[in-house]
Amino acid sequence: MSVVQAAAPVRGYDPVKDDGIETLPLYMVALQETVRPQYGYLGLSPELVTQSFIINPVPGISPAAGIVGGALGGALANAMVRAEAMAIARENWQWANNGQCRIDTRDPLEPALVQALQQVGMPAPQQHVVLEGGKLEDHFDPTLAHQLISHSSSLTPDMTALLTTVRVEGWSDKARSRHQADWVNVLQVLSTPMWLDGKQAHDTDYLKQQLDQWYAGTGNAARIGQINAAGRNADPAMRRQAVSLQRSYDTRLRRITRKEWTPYAAGMTRALGWGSNDCALMTRALQENAREAARLLALAYTGKLPQEGQMEEAPVAGQGAEQVLTASVMYRADQPRHLLPLAPSVHLSQQAAGGIPVVHHHTVLDADDLTP
Repeated sequence: MSVVQAAAPVRGYDPVKDDGIETLPLYMVALQETVRPQYGYLGLSPELVTQSFIINPVPGISPAAGIVGGALGGALANAMVRAEAMAIARENWQWANNGQCRIDTRDPLEPALVQALQQVGMPAPQQHVVLEGGKLEDHFDPTLAHQLISHSSSLTPDMTALLTTVRVEGWSDKARSRHQADWVNVLQVLSTPMWLDGKQAHDTDYLKQQLDQWYAGTGNAARIGQINAAGRNADPAMRRQAVSLQRSYDTRLRRITRKEWTPYAAGMTRALGWGSNDCALMTRALQENAREAARLLALAYTGKLPQEGQMEEAPVAGQGAEQVLTASVMYRADQPRHLLPLAPSVHLSQQAAGGIPVVHHHTVLDADDLTP
């Protein structure tokens, strides 16, 4: 693991110090419109960079992802790591998106957050914005005193869970800088994770069935037949395409037929789970996260978030233990939750078993970059 060393800590909201903040206009911003995959490349928010923070590497991605830097060699290594991470994310999304998952990140999250604001006496948002790579200046004047709640919901790079991040910031009339808020709270919620038991023969059979369906859909078998029939006169472009698809199939097959879970097979299995039954599990995870994120927002504005060294037992997300796809894949919403302070202004709600990376919510594939 790698450690990002600390500078000055970022202050969270304090209802004593920030009395009168409820008079400031509030804006709510969705950083992306739909749930999409993260890729395992470090794009840390400032409050994480300025804290001592442990970064768990993502299985299947180089541990140096996003940390190599400096000279030209470092830049090239960084580019290669980023390209590798994005390729894995696209690959996983291909399997999840068989259900054509276009889950809106704003509903049910924004209504739940607005209700939490009303409960603690904060103003309703003056404006709801979908940013999608745009600029805040296009929607309101950020140089004026205001509060800003921005949010994103995306699948972790290993496809284990849906991560919802709500960032709450405030700039008073006396703010020293329009680039640095007076206070920041980062509220992160991991959905019920999709855990895998030991790999069984039926898991391999299921993945091979899915892979064979994908390969049949490419029409490559017919393409190879045409090439063989044409012999030396075969179109070179068609030949290259056929070879590329065949190699892709062979590589994927090797990865999924190993006795133990490989990062590729595990990611593919979880992705298929998220996309199954018209993406029902992804929808449920967002609903689960919305309820917990709203609870954390109310705690933040009332100064009741746990301090460093403390841990809160949070409400469970749901009831019942559910198997997804095969007997080796489990989604258990009845497990206890913990609310952990990762830093003075950063809090994470997750099930008791941790180990899921939460620092990649800034590295999410663009909507036009989802095709392998």
